[in-house]
Amino acid sequence: MFVYAINILKIILKNIPGDYKSMKLAVKYDKKMKIIELEDGTKVLDLLKKLKINLEEVICKRNNKIVTEFEILKDKDNIEIINITTGG
Repeated sequence: MFVYAINILKIILKNIPGDYKSMKLAVKYDKKMKIIELEDGTKVLDLLKKLKINLEEVICKRNNKIVTEFEILKDKDNIEIINITTGG
């Protein structure tokens, strides 16, 4: 009975608008725009790891301002990842 109640609670919480456990970001990288869903409290570094992007090869902007890899992202942020390395 207890497990059943927990499952019902999960369904109810999942369907509440404004779920506080996740956030959606608009991410632009390599001339492509994606909407990515991440957990609250995610840092720029975590985003780069998820996308398999080397931190040393990019600069990140959040809402048109350059940020460090330790910045915590927020729901509805616009992220732009800019490649700073060139081939030669």
